Amino acid sequence: MVDLLQKKEKRILGFMTIVLFGSVIFFGLIALGEKRAYFKDVEMLSSKKREYLGLRLKTLEKRSEYLKWRQTYRDVEDLREEYFYDGKEGIKKLRIDLQRIFNSSEVRPSGGIAYDYYDLNLKNFKKVVVRFNLVGSYYSLKKFINTIISFPRFLVIEKIDFLEARSDDGKIEVMVILAGYYES
Repeated sequence: MVDLLQKKEKRILGFMTIVLFGSVIFFGLIALGEKRAYFKDVEMLSSKKREYLGLRLKTLEKRSEYLKWRQTYRDVEDLREEYFYDGKEGIKKLRIDLQRIFNSSEVRPSGGIAYDYYDLNLKNFKKVVVRFNLVGSYYSLKKFINTIISFPRFLVIEKIDFLEARSDDGKIEVMVILAGYYES
């Protein structure tokens, strides 16, 4: 066979072959490390993604909870404004409301009306207990109770004691203990 390459060219080609194989092995080893680093980074990325989704879910839950508490705060403020009496003026308003209730239900207290004041140990809320006797027909007493129940302020009938049922005029006498709540 004819030798087309000279000895020097063969050595250069041999050297280049060794460098080529060395480069392939070198870059192959580097590529293995990079491949491992890539898969490690992909795994870490998916772990961080799961962590992010968990944190995002917690954030949404906390936001929802915050919005619920904010609505609760608004509801409590509405309750304070609409259903509780306010401070010293509230006691006057309670007395006026009682007079309005007596007039609309066609009953009158017999004797005096006693007021007792209690501190509820709940922030600024207090309770006033009103005691009085009522004399009226069954219908008017029922109307009185329904008026209290449907009244827009917090008025609670704590106790009703039947004292006397008159057979001559059909009147019933009851002792009523009524509670109202106010903020001082």
